[in-house]
This record gives sequence, structure tokens and C-alpha cells, in this order.
Amino acid sequence: MSDAACSRMPLEEFLRLAAERGASTVLYLVGRPPVMRIGRELQPPLENKPLTFHETQALAVQLLTPAELQLMNEQGNVETSFCVGGISGRLTAFYGLGSHNLVFYLDSCGEEGVRPEEGVPKQDP
Repeated sequence: MSDAACSRMPLEEFLRLAAERGASTVLYLVGRPPVMRIGRELQPPLENKPLTFHETQALAVQLLTPAELQLMNEQGNVETSFCVGGISGRLTAFYGLGSHNLVFYLDSCGEEGVRPEEGVPKQDP
């Protein structure tokens, strides 16, 4: 299988697709492929490749501030807002069983790439 066939859908694209499908939650858990929840049901994964420790760690570093990362490391979890590719909501990042895991609770962004409560652009990862 070629590297292109094994490549992962970028987070921005996955969140946009999840929002278009009406998902409320997106789960990025180590050892499992990314999945979305629509209604009460987890949907079948769009790809079979499980997330690695390094992938979720890199996303946590990109999405969280240094203070949020420190809080997560000290307390085991942190909640914050996010806006990636025009999709916003709340992010719960937690460190469990030796890895970083991310749960995205989706809302739609008003203005592309702007956190509603801050009114300032946030850099996409």
C-alpha cells in the first residue's frame, strides 16, 4: 500500500465533514481511528488507521496553549474552546493511559477562524 493510501485526513477536513453531517462530537483517541458522533450513535470510522500517541500529542501541542498543556499534565485534563477551519466548539483534552486524547464538541463558527468569545483569529494547526 502506498504512503498516500495510508495518509490521515487532516483534522480541519475531518471537523468540517463532521459538522456537515450534523455531528455533535468528534473523538481522537489513541489506538482508535477518529470517529464522530451523530445523535447518540458513534459512526463507523472513515479510515481504519488507528491514531498514534505521536499524532494526538502533536494535536494537543498545536491546539492548547502552554498554560493549558501544563494544566492537563498536572490535573490530567483541560477544557478550552477551539476554532479550526471555521468549525468551533469546546475541546476536552485529557492524558490517560500514557497518551493524549482529544474530544471535540462542535458548534459552528460565526466568522471564519475567529473564536467567538475572543473576537480574534486563532492560528489553525
